[in-house]
Amino acid sequence: MKKKEIIGVDVSKGTLDLHFNYAASHLQISNDKSGYKKFDKYLVQLGIDPSEILLVMEHTGMYSYWFEKHLKEQGVSFSKVSALEIVRSAGIIRGKSDKSDACMIAQYGAKNTDKISLTMSSEHHYQLKALLGLREKLVTQKAGFTTSLNEQKQFVNVLKSSALFRSQQLMIRTLEREILKVETEIKQLLESDESTKQNLELLTSVVGIGFVIAASMIMWTDNFSKFTDARKFACYSGIAPFEYTSGTSIKKRTKVSQLANKRAKALLDLAARSAIIHDPEINQFYTRRIKEGKHPKCIRNIVRNKLVYRMFAVVKRQEPYVKNHVYNAA
Repeated sequence: MKKKEIIGVDVSKGTLDLHFNYAASHLQISNDKSGYKKFDKYLVQLGIDPSEILLVMEHTGMYSYWFEKHLKEQGVSFSKVSALEIVRSAGIIRGKSDKSDACMIAQYGAKNTDKISLTMSSEHHYQLKALLGLREKLVTQKAGFTTSLNEQKQFVNVLKSSALFRSQQLMIRTLEREILKVETEIKQLLESDESTKQNLELLTSVVGIGFVIAASMIMWTDNFSKFTDARKFACYSGIAPFEYTSGTSIKKRTKVSQLANKRAKALLDLAARSAIIHDPEINQFYTRRIKEGKHPKCIRNIVRNKLVYRMFAVVKRQEPYVKNHVYNAA
């Protein structure tokens, strides 16, 4: 059986460095249509069938967007992998260049061919990711102006600058309007697909899960196709506890890992705080554990896990969450 050609790609804004593992060849192209055509011609030159390729690259935001579209059109299988995972698998590294990075990525792909999951994200997913990213930026800017304005109001008798306040108030109102517009577009995008529309309704049936968190869950999980179970997503979001022991001398407390999607962790914390207030069952659980002397942060992490398991359960069963009736998500 013919081996798949493993290609490692180092992506930057202007160029793509490609290392062909079995062909032991390197190619640098521009990150545009002319560069992609050069890539296609090079495959023909090497006698490589696009269907016999596994291309591996790091997550680089939007820099790889057009190249990914081209790969899909040409029938090339590809996977986007965490940069940290690739670097840690490489062992000791001396020196750095785009060419050596592409080689390192190709070697990672060759060693982990059977473990690598292909990236199947659709245009719908890319749009959702971009809109949620835009909303996050707008919310951050609004929070910045709001904090600044509140602090300056304490010195109103000293500053006496109506223009200072008026300008910032205008910016806050403008940002609020733009946030609403973006949220409306996100909702329309999710409702344009029957599967994401259904999952959005199911997720928001869980007490504590609002529209933004539900939309973010659909984006992070690629509509629940990227993660097979709740435990794996808990690891990804940094809320899964891990044991830290070795022999008889090292016995540290169980704790979560710092290697995580920090944004997911933060939003899940907001969801947990909301659930503690509005879900009688979780409120009762939280109150009981507080009385037992447990730390509030530790209890909130348990609640975060509960919410993740509930979200995966309702999507798996395609049934809305029923209050006071907890399903086993396994």
